[in-house]
Amino acid sequence: DYFLLHADGLVLRDQHVVATTYVARVEGVDVTEGQAVDEGHTLLKLQSTEILERLADLSTKRAELIAKETDFKAKAESVVQLLPLAERRVSEAVNTIKQFDTLADARLVTSARYQEALRVNYEASSDRVSLLSQREVLQEQLSSLNNALADADDAIAKLKALYSDGIVQSPVSGSIGAIVPSVGNVYRPGEPILSIYSGDPYVLVYLPRRYLFPIY
Repeated sequence: DYFLLHADGLVLRDQHVVATTYVARVEGVDVTEGQAVDEGHTLLKLQSTEILERLADLSTKRAELIAKETDFKAKAESVVQLLPLAERRVSEAVNTIKQFDTLADARLVTSARYQEALRVNYEASSDRVSLLSQREVLQEQLSSLNNALADADDAIAKLKALYSDGIVQSPVSGSIGAIVPSVGNVYRPGEPILSIYSGDPYVLVYLPRRYLFPIY
């Protein structure tokens, strides 16, 4: 139940290449060539100025967004407090105009007083409309700021998870390959840092095609 094929080949295992998506400098190496490692074992300690600068920039922008949010909330609260007063002022101004209309028909009010009442009514209505507009604008701005803050928090969380304080862990259980980086080495995005070989060994053989082989 066996047959033999004589051919050149290689004994291989599944290869997993460890690389980064950012420029990184090796700060520490915790493995050696051929060392057996388990999944999650710490392999390297990296440092990336690029990632740290991104995190600092995102944190600064987040702080700016929070400051704007606080300012808009204060303005929105002022509008909420002033709007009832503006509504009352408009109501009183409208009642005054109605009274002046009655007095004007009876010729009991001067034109100057009537014009002054109209001006007060206009200013009260204008202030009310302005406060209502500010309330709508502030609500939209706060909604946009909340979305921007959520995006900033998500970006910071993902970047921190990607960087993981520079700690690189083994994705699988296996053996470290022949090439192990040295402290101080700098790697570009996607450039292999080291390899881990896992799984059962298998043979990759090279047989000529379109040939018949006698089987004994």
